[in-house]
Amino acid sequence: MALETEIATAFGWGDCVPVITCQRYEVITMGAPCATAPRSFRGEEALLHLARIGAGLESLVLGETEILGQLRTALASAPAPLRRLSAPAIAAARVLKREEGFTEHAGYALDHALEIAGVPAEGRIVIVGGGPMGRRTAERAVDLGFSGVTLVARRPLPLPAPIDYAPFGSLASLPATDVLATCLGRTAPALGAADLPAINRLAIDLGTPRNLRGDVDAPVVNLAALVERQRTSPAETERRARLRDRLRVLLNARLEVAGYESPLGSMREDVERIRQKELERALRLHPDLPVDKLDTITRSLVNQIFHRPSMRLRRADDPELVAIVAALFSARIEEASDDRG
Repeated sequence: MALETEIATAFGWGDCVPVITCQRYEVITMGAPCATAPRSFRGEEALLHLARIGAGLESLVLGETEILGQLRTALASAPAPLRRLSAPAIAAARVLKREEGFTEHAGYALDHALEIAGVPAEGRIVIVGGGPMGRRTAERAVDLGFSGVTLVARRPLPLPAPIDYAPFGSLASLPATDVLATCLGRTAPALGAADLPAINRLAIDLGTPRNLRGDVDAPVVNLAALVERQRTSPAETERRARLRDRLRVLLNARLEVAGYESPLGSMREDVERIRQKELERALRLHPDLPVDKLDTITRSLVNQIFHRPSMRLRRADDPELVAIVAALFSARIEEASDDRG
């Protein structure tokens, strides 16, 4: 909360874009960097850092499937100049993810935690938190072979079998579990031993700030331990370094083309804004739909529709035609018409 106050004071929220997940707090701005930020990047290095985030190279789970959509959603509300500048980084990240065929999602943090603790994926597991991270962790627990998977949340959720739902108020009275993982949001109160069922083998704290107090009667693996494992693994370090080098090549190629300043680039930007608005509307009307899956489906549909016309316009080498077509999708024309009306 103190960090948010500092950011608001330094920039004003209208001049920067926050990217907030359970593992990071990034701020993208056209202005000066935050003085107390542990890391800051400017110019092309800032674009490369954005590309690394979008490709999942800065994530706990390498190449996690969710982060690119989260980054694009954050940038959709950014000022137009910032969206244009960041477009090559997003494009480079998308290409790298396609090249590598990343399939692991954030729930794979469960694998790393079990490996650190030397605990097998068997018996019962309780996951506390009904957000995307909690649901992903529950899905991964099923894949790993836990015989009983219970997701604890404040309201009922549509969950695939064999995941069971339990209300948050019943957490302390649940039967003993072999593993317990917490994935609560940053405003959730910390949980202690009196709030939890008995834990036989391992507690995993995936919250930022931490979800569990120090009186939990079980070994605890938290995000700090997972990040340290990632940083000290020679194989992991080597692979990420190789992917960062490849990403730099992809970004440089995008910057050389500079197609993001073209009318076609503007058209895709306008189309993406329309998609984001419709996505937000769909989620308001149907709050039980999974955000990441709906985002992926709508993005894929839009890309399929616009890929062939975009390629033909590029091959036509007719700037006037491209400008006319792009103008059909321009929100600025619509806004001007509304103002006149």
